[in-house]
Amino acid sequence: MIRRVSVRFALFFILIVFFEELLELVIEIFALFLEIIHLFIELIEQLLEDILEHLLHTDHHETETIIANGVLIIGFVGLILLARYLPRLWRRIKRKFFAVWLNYKRQKYSSWRALTQLQKIKLVSAYCLGISLILIWLTL
Repeated sequence: MIRRVSVRFALFFILIVFFEELLELVIEIFALFLEIIHLFIELIEQLLEDILEHLLHTDHHETETIIANGVLIIGFVGLILLARYLPRLWRRIKRKFFAVWLNYKRQKYSSWRALTQLQKIKLVSAYCLGISLILIWLTL
């Protein structure tokens, strides 16, 4: 148990020390993900343009207009469906979150009750020591 608490504080310490670098890494990964999605959308658009130009014998401007109108229609239908489904989704997420929270509280309560008095004292002192060391390190 003390080892688990020590690992948590070590991870928390690493998170504090390397917060800027970790945030930059997350932002870079997100930007890379968006770039890959953008390239995939461009690939699909180019394929649709080629297919429409070949099948309907249209020029580039007409093909762009057809694709833009199709995307707008799909987007509006998606927004309407999302607006209809969002309240049910929100209620389901709230119910699940509340159930997970209650399960977490019950698990922590039962594990706390299962500890001996000496283990409880060790656990509380480990948390106090860890918080104190982090606060001292942050105020230096």
